[in-house]
Amino acid sequence: MSPLHGRPIIPWLAAPVQPEPGPLDWPGGFVLDEELLRILACPLCIAPLTETGERLVCQQCGRRYPIRHGIPVLLLDEAELPGGERQGGAASDA
Repeated sequence: MSPLHGRPIIPWLAAPVQPEPGPLDWPGGFVLDEELLRILACPLCIAPLTETGERLVCQQCGRRYPIRHGIPVLLLDEAELPGGERQGGAASDA
C-alpha cells in the first residue's frame, strides 16, 4: 500500500522523468519534443515549421513564432514577419 490513502502508486507518476539532453534543449530546462515539432504547422499557410533558436520558422511564409517556457506560441498576433516586424501591428488612437 502507498501513502495515497490505500491506492497503489502508478509508477510513471511516482517520480518525474528527466529527458535526456538533445539538440532541442532550452535554457530553462524545457525540451521541445521532436515528434511535436513534426506535427506542428504554421496556422496561416499550414506549412511545416523549423526550430531556429527560440523560435519556430514557417518554411513557406517565413513567419517566426516564439517559444516561451518550452511552449510554442502559434498565434498570428505573436508572429514576427520575415523582416522582423510584428504581425499584429500598432493600433492608432486617431
